[in-house]
Amino acid sequence: MRLDRFISEKYDFSRNKAQFLVKEWLVKVNSKIIEKVSFDTKETDFIEIIEDRRNEFVARSAVKLYDFLDLIDLDVTDFICLDIWASTWWFSQVMLLRWAKLIYAIDVWTSQLHESIKNNSKIISFENTDIRKYESKEKFDLITVDVSFISLTKIISKIKELSSKNTNVILLFKPQFEVWKANIWKNWVVKDKKAITNSLDSFKKILKENGFQIQKLSESTLPGEAWNIEYLIFLKVI
Repeated sequence: MRLDRFISEKYDFSRNKAQFLVKEWLVKVNSKIIEKVSFDTKETDFIEIIEDRRNEFVARSAVKLYDFLDLIDLDVTDFICLDIWASTWWFSQVMLLRWAKLIYAIDVWTSQLHESIKNNSKIISFENTDIRKYESKEKFDLITVDVSFISLTKIISKIKELSSKNTNVILLFKPQFEVWKANIWKNWVVKDKKAITNSLDSFKKILKENGFQIQKLSESTLPGEAWNIEYLIFLKVI
């Protein structure tokens, strides 16, 4: 049986999480670290999950924000947060682990929040909600954005509207949804590095036009879908 499937069934993890643990060198088979998700395992094999805080994450995407918060040294304790495109709760989970006070989780889909936080009193869920139509008088300390199948340029003005001078904004820039379609290969792979650089430079200008100043821009510690390079951007309102 494949190692990722074996872990998923034995520990009741999602296949996504099982693959993340293997790729992060957090799985040992018979005392040896294995990094191939397709590694063939037997029932007699001794599987060990190495202790790491990241083991708590539902999906590997959560690591991107977790590591970035360390990089920018941002303490979100008692923060009121807005998680745009919350999905299963990848970014919301990180905020909970970092002691956020309250999290407004916005998503265009329904029934996406993971069971482990769906009834958490710190989570206020807005399902089937397009962020462009969302209204709030709340003063957010942190806004995180991880969107798919839509460009950040389409929602940046709304993010500005929901921000104040004291709001910290963190965006996940995904080239596969930002470059011209001609630069996207099948399975959403972007191989043209110049196209990525150009789209990132163009987005920087749009951020400035919308009154944002980049505090930090860094390549994600983990690649995105299809191993695309992604970037995290830390912003403040000018």
